Amino acid sequence: MKKILFAILLFTMMLALCACGTDQMPEISATEDASAGSPDETSQEAPTKTDAPASIELSGPWHLDSEKNDLTAFQDIFPAYAEFGARMEIKSDGQLSWCIGIEGGSGTYTQDGDILTADLVSDIEQKPMTVVFHVIPDNETACLVMEYNETSVYWIYGESGEPNAAGE
Repeated sequence: MKKILFAILLFTMMLALCACGTDQMPEISATEDASAGSPDETSQEAPTKTDAPASIELSGPWHLDSEKNDLTAFQDIFPAYAEFGARMEIKSDGQLSWCIGIEGGSGTYTQDGDILTADLVSDIEQKPMTVVFHVIPDNETACLVMEYNETSVYWIYGESGEPNAAGE
């Protein structure tokens, strides 16, 4: 009886994922199948088993989200933002670099679910730093949120179309 309920639950989950337009189906190993208690326990675990952030392509150019960031405040927070702007590049080989004004760094990153942890060397001081990015899925794209110097910085995928700090 438990196997039938589990199969129905799994089938329902697959239909829900297909309806959302997701290409990837959650993988369930034999150990998860054997260790799954009642169907109620399995349904409670289902949301944590999805791989939505991993299915979103993160490699490529990123720029500041002009709707979620107060870019005029960046002139005071990030030295030389008005002159140099901002950019970020994530590469599929595990490399990441970013800069806002004269602040930033480059190095490697790892991804664990919806968290990107970047171990970088700062561009100016040449000191190691760790920067954590939170992946926020938004349909088929994503937003990355970086906490830096007590400021939440929002990045969006694609080439920069952002206005400069003066709004031009």
